[in-house]
Amino acid sequence: MAGVIEMPKGGLANADPQVILNRYLSNESTAKIGADYGVTRQAIGQFLIKTAEEDWKSAQTARAIAAKEDAMDGLQDAVEELNALKLEKGADKEQREELAARIQLSLARVRAREAALKSAQWDLERVCRRIYGQDRQINVSIDVGDLGERLRRAKERVIDAIPVVDKQQSQRSITDSA
Repeated sequence: MAGVIEMPKGGLANADPQVILNRYLSNESTAKIGADYGVTRQAIGQFLIKTAEEDWKSAQTARAIAAKEDAMDGLQDAVEELNALKLEKGADKEQREELAARIQLSLARVRAREAALKSAQWDLERVCRRIYGQDRQINVSIDVGDLGERLRRAKERVIDAIPVVDKQQSQRSITDSA
């Protein structure tokens, strides 16, 4: 039968990872693929990590890139729609109110597309950190090589002194406060 996928018996025991990856790259969800094999989406992910880790990472990256591009296209379309609506003029009050409602709806579409784009970017940062992730490496270098010498020189510069109290000044302070 054309279009019918033969599922191996016994879950993923005899499954071909390439068949699963091809289905995944055809935008089938791991939940749907897992259901066809009688397992969970988590089991599909674990199976692919164990049997075809690099191919699985590549497939996830490819889907994340496609999702990002789709989100960017959708955002561009929504922005163009919003800009076109902003140029329209309503002749009477009813037309202006309808136009305002359409602008609000279009603005909501823009915001939804922005959220989808951020989500796709987040996914890409996770599945392909080497290219899309933020570099979080921090290098700290502290040179304390001559710290002992600096402390010794600072101690030599300190002058031991005995404070001298001006008796007349002390007397004035006592009488002024009384």
